[in-house]
Amino acid sequence: MRIRKLISTALFIFFALSLRAHAQPEKDTSRCSEATVSLVGKRFRLDNFVYPEWGTSENGGLIVAGVCKPWPTNSSKLIAAFAYNKSVEYEKLLVIAVIDTRTNQIISSYMNSIHEDASLTVGENSLRIDTARYDFATGVRAFGIDLTTSYHQGCGDGGSDTERTLYIPDRKTIRPVLKLYAISWWKFIQEGKTDCTPNVPDDVPMIIESSRATLEMGSEVTNSYRDIIISASSSRDDATPSGKGKFSYRLRYDGSQYPTDQMWKAFEKWYVLTRKP
Repeated sequence: MRIRKLISTALFIFFALSLRAHAQPEKDTSRCSEATVSLVGKRFRLDNFVYPEWGTSENGGLIVAGVCKPWPTNSSKLIAAFAYNKSVEYEKLLVIAVIDTRTNQIISSYMNSIHEDASLTVGENSLRIDTARYDFATGVRAFGIDLTTSYHQGCGDGGSDTERTLYIPDRKTIRPVLKLYAISWWKFIQEGKTDCTPNVPDDVPMIIESSRATLEMGSEVTNSYRDIIISASSSRDDATPSGKGKFSYRLRYDGSQYPTDQMWKAFEKWYVLTRKP
């Protein structure tokens, strides 16, 4: 399930600015060095693989977002992630690399496409590297890549902001093992008057319910990897209890990934529960 609906244009500026403000510190502290950018560009054979202010490309190929972060248990290893514009409409290229900074060599790498639509637009602050303790097994640790839309467009009754994918370096490759289409959501409990709802009376307040998921490593093991506990809770901005309680689901490794289809079905039943004003 992909819970993505378009946001009200009345909220467009608020969410765009809040997401930018939230991501700005990460951008300031995690910008990749020119040497790292050059190394990754050569590895993937990408022309004009540069940050916008470092140069321009005649074919439009530029880094849209780029972040780097040291491996949490080994400072000589670096995680680098980039969203790259190859002049394909509504699509960016995602490239990830784990680098040995002592030898200046790429240990493992990954490439895939990011498809954009009205609810997902990649901007300069759209990527974040998550190095929480995702210890799947002895000697096996994952890292996360958060993908956040740079802004929302259009009208709708809710939406999501951030996707998270967990990756494991596997020899020369990087393998995605868990994809969460969203870890944060919002929806209208009651719509106020906006450009999208001009017929709503002026005195009707806007009420929004927000939900956010967290990931925790479980103690049980399935197919040699620890289970993952996905939890979610919700709150309303009018201080009224949502009445939902807490969502919890255990994901089990199937030998190649953590399947999420059944989890999303259970989540959807929980998510649609709404206490009206």
